[in-house]
Amino acid sequence: MRSCCCWLAILFLLISNLVAKVFWLSSLFGKRDVAGRIAFYVAVDQYSTSSVTFKSRMLSMENDEDVVELVDKGNENVRLLCESHEIPLVMVKFDDSSKPFFNSIDLYPPSTAVGTVISNLIKQFQWQRAVILYQDNFGRQFRPQLKQLKELQHIYFFVVQADLVTVRKFLDDAMEMNMLGPYYHYVFTDLDVYTLDLIPYKMKGCNITAIRFVDDDAPVTKRIIARLKNHKATNGSWPIFTSGTLPTYVAVINDAVSVITKTAIVLQNSLKPESIDCRNESVWRGGTTFMNFLKATAFQGSTGHIQFDGYGKRFNFSMQIVEATTQGFVKVAAWTQQRGLEHVKSDLPKTAQIAESLENKVLRVTVYMEAPFVMYKKSVEKLSGNDRYEGFCIDLLERIAEMNKFNFTIHEVKDKSYGTPDANGRWNGIIGELINGDADVAVASLTINFVRSEVIDFSVPYMHLGISILFKKPEKTPPSLLSFLAPLSLDVWMYMGAAYVVVSLILWLVARISPSEWVCSHTCQGEEENKENQFSLGNSFWFTIGSLMQQGCDIAPRAVGTRMVASVWWFFTLILISSYTANLAAFLTVERMEYTINSAEDLVKQTKIRYGTLNRGSTMQFFKDSKIPVYEKMWMAMKSSEPSVFVNGSREGISRVKQGNYAYLMESSMLEFYVERDCDLTQIGGLLDSKGYGIGFRKGSPYREAISQTILYLQEKTVITELKDKWWKRRGGGKCDSADGKSSISAELGLQNVGGVFVVMLLGLGLAVGVTIFEKLKTYTRSRQQKNDNN
Repeated sequence: MRSCCCWLAILFLLISNLVAKVFWLSSLFGKRDVAGRIAFYVAVDQYSTSSVTFKSRMLSMENDEDVVELVDKGNENVRLLCESHEIPLVMVKFDDSSKPFFNSIDLYPPSTAVGTVISNLIKQFQWQRAVILYQDNFGRQFRPQLKQLKELQHIYFFVVQADLVTVRKFLDDAMEMNMLGPYYHYVFTDLDVYTLDLIPYKMKGCNITAIRFVDDDAPVTKRIIARLKNHKATNGSWPIFTSGTLPTYVAVINDAVSVITKTAIVLQNSLKPESIDCRNESVWRGGTTFMNFLKATAFQGSTGHIQFDGYGKRFNFSMQIVEATTQGFVKVAAWTQQRGLEHVKSDLPKTAQIAESLENKVLRVTVYMEAPFVMYKKSVEKLSGNDRYEGFCIDLLERIAEMNKFNFTIHEVKDKSYGTPDANGRWNGIIGELINGDADVAVASLTINFVRSEVIDFSVPYMHLGISILFKKPEKTPPSLLSFLAPLSLDVWMYMGAAYVVVSLILWLVARISPSEWVCSHTCQGEEENKENQFSLGNSFWFTIGSLMQQGCDIAPRAVGTRMVASVWWFFTLILISSYTANLAAFLTVERMEYTINSAEDLVKQTKIRYGTLNRGSTMQFFKDSKIPVYEKMWMAMKSSEPSVFVNGSREGISRVKQGNYAYLMESSMLEFYVERDCDLTQIGGLLDSKGYGIGFRKGSPYREAISQTILYLQEKTVITELKDKWWKRRGGGKCDSADGKSSISAELGLQNVGGVFVVMLLGLGLAVGVTIFEKLKTYTRSRQQKNDNN
């Protein structure tokens, strides 16, 4: 703050001469404050008009450094002295005094304003916790604090209060501690941080936010910069103006001079120079008027809108929020006292921001070995690095990297797990590596769920799926001996038999009643008592059975009533026989599999078949957290099973399934992969839930948005669908489908398929022979009885 306090001493002397409308502004600077002197000269020269001329000059007095230092420390005695002699005091430094003074104005914002802006930023960034680091009077060493903070988890957000020299030292220490990665975010409170060249630090990927009080877009700011450049070219280089941006100190000096000159122009005819002796109670009689006009001044300066309240404090002012990029600082938001934070369009295009966040980066990718997502590549040659891996996720990662122009290195998760939290909330597995900073990206069959999303970020889902049941296919049972009866249920067969009897009886009854069915035989010659009816009870049953078997008989109905009965029966038999014939082939040729379970509810109702999930996986977590009664019962059964039903990998789960009496609850995408390759496995029921796989990132990762946009693009172009078809179907899949297709085309009927028909035929023949013998015996017995009666 050395420069600012020098200007405070300048304005303490205020206006030293007024001769013929020529105002001399005298100043007193420290000997080392070259920048302040040049800023003062440039500011004064630009405010002369046709009627008023402003000139500057430097004062020289004994112990001037002591005077400057006295004012620099904000000694209230100086302010009291000015107030007692009614000398207006224009301040250009942060005023920490809580006591109001009526004879001073301050060009800097109130000391609480920066704190308010920082608070608004923290809310906007949605930081749950942040660390505030401040510079003390004992040095500029931050490394011990950074070392302690790095050992803590989830500490990525910092508010840093330090001067410009210390800011660079702080960033150097952070770079050595490897704390400038893309997950770290630093907010600096010094209003001149934007003048620094922080591109080397930004190249490490960190986020740097600063507050700017100078309005770079204001015309007056551009004029000052042009004048300073001209002065630099004329008088040689000077240290404060090297970056092409206007330091806050220079801008405030310009605005302070502007306030004074504008007031002097208004009061040019009433101002009178006076000598004031500080040793007595003399006052400047025009001081109060001059101060009142100073406070009433309002205009657009290089620090934005300039306006003062009754105590001389700035109000209705604004600040700008800027962020560091590889192209310098860009404005991202504005803050005003009335409206708080307001977002503005970044000077950097969105596409450039995305490219900047990923281009030429080398991301550390952690993977979990799970076919077909990530697998070791089979090769006769010794492979190293990324060449060792292949799979759906590897192909997807390569396409994302190609589109976003970044590179990556792959390593397998150390503890070979997806990750679960312990009692202290510390995660292991892939999730733990992301949280601990051991990896930038996790690419695997990583399920998106609420618990994980609280500690890491996910991309949009690249695949949708759900939990399903993997079970061993039961042995195929050959068709039964009576499989020809299977197309119709037992109830239908019974109803058909009843219909046959009822229709036969109705036909017999209608024929008996209808006169048209009573006709004479060739020998009766018209006598009524000799007429016969062809639909006897036996013939009625024979007619209906003949129609049912689609064979017909020699009996033809004559009456309208009997013909209507016959027509209804024929329609009935047409539909029934057609339906039976259509289903008969399937029941004779297909070897049916009888499943003991068909859904999750069936699993709960029995105890013979055990079931489990992957240990420490999202499926296990789903059942653990579920409030659905069926799933709660399943979790209780799994948790209490001995030995454990949980497995350490999908291959172990599949092995237990193939051994029998075990159902493995797994995600449908992997289930589909294994069912495509192993014909002994099958899926039972539908999906138990709905979710998706996503790519994992550390919380607040700048890469998430760009990679999510790429995934959406690949989905739209069906690239992800093609990759799934490649790894699920073309690379070893489809075996069971082809086998089933061949068996269905070349199916042959064996004796086991149609044996029941032969049995029925033999039984029918046997019954016919038996009935014939019975009739013969009955006739023979009756004949002998008649002979005996005649004898």
